[in-house]
Amino acid sequence: MGNINYIIFLMKSKILILLLLFSTFTQLYSSETKIYLATIGPGDDIFLRWGHFAIVVDYPEKKDLLFDYGNFSFSQDEFVPNFIKGIMTYLKLRKSADYELRAYTLENRDIILQELNLTPKQVDIYIEKLLNEVKPENRYYQYDHYYNNCVSQMSDFLDNLTDGEFYKGTSKLTGRSFRDLSRDYVSSNYLYNTLIMFVLGSKVDYNITQKESMFLPDYTAKRADEVYISNGNGGKKPLVRDKIILNRSKGRDPVIVNAKPKVVLNLIIGSILALISLGLSRFRKVSNIMQVLVGLIFGLAGSLLFFMSFFTEHYYIHNNWNLIMINPLTISLFISGVLKLTKRFKNLGYRISSLYIDSTLLLIAFMLVLKATGLIVQGNGEIIALIAPLYLVNSSFKLLR
Repeated sequence: MGNINYIIFLMKSKILILLLLFSTFTQLYSSETKIYLATIGPGDDIFLRWGHFAIVVDYPEKKDLLFDYGNFSFSQDEFVPNFIKGIMTYLKLRKSADYELRAYTLENRDIILQELNLTPKQVDIYIEKLLNEVKPENRYYQYDHYYNNCVSQMSDFLDNLTDGEFYKGTSKLTGRSFRDLSRDYVSSNYLYNTLIMFVLGSKVDYNITQKESMFLPDYTAKRADEVYISNGNGGKKPLVRDKIILNRSKGRDPVIVNAKPKVVLNLIIGSILALISLGLSRFRKVSNIMQVLVGLIFGLAGSLLFFMSFFTEHYYIHNNWNLIMINPLTISLFISGVLKLTKRFKNLGYRISSLYIDSTLLLIAFMLVLKATGLIVQGNGEIIALIAPLYLVNSSFKLLR
């Protein structure tokens, strides 16, 4: 009998210990533990212009965590060669929320926190998922600017957690393309806008869905504000319980919603550059030196664009009709410019440059015809407007001068 009582005592003790452990575990993810979507506004550098996204776990009695899926390191094996080829391996990391948010504040970036209206069980599932994702064996993933960036996987899991409510109804078309949305974030900076519009190929020029537009942190945050999820009693409740504006940037270039292509502005700038080029043609030596510089710079740029368009995994650069205007053959302007500076090969230099400029101008005209008939869908009108006038005034078509 004494042995039985002892066994019963041991069983009760073990059950009590298990209950205490379970109680301690659940306290880590109690109703006081909060999960926030953290939307970080644009930064200064061109690769920061579209903002950033993270998850913040706010514990009541321990250090807050920030989960960040937008990390890369130059120290990774073959990072630079792989990056050039379009194979971008990024990392998911767990960081100190206080440190990271303070850093974003010092960078003069917007910081908006949206508290998720989740049950303690959902909070538990979410945190366990995040902790599992940042383990060494899970932290690496193949980054894609439009389809698998710092937002994508977090949004996917939020959709799973809310039984499909997060993405529900987001298959509707927006009437805008990846190019359009990308332009909004760089339009206020002329150089950034010109570079991005030049690099993006025709594969980003189609009408995207609301879900696809959520590659942008701002659009994901906006979607979170719109979503209602089950309250467990047959009703609905908002996904976002509360919103905190932690920081507002000051003096930063604005995001221009529905920014328009800079066709007219670029036509004016291109015409001014064309008139300057025409004026310099009176000073043969200066004109030839300028041609050497332009041919070298744009020939190298065209070679890089050609390589990325045909030999890398950067699909958003593929099918780029801007290669008609600037391509590896543009280096012939450099070569012909050098020849023009010599006495012996001057005439050969003029023939080479005329051949290149005239043929390029004809190809631009052909491209405009294809665009007018809808056979080309690339939104590169602002690039054509900038470059075509320069080719026109330097061509040998007398009737057009």
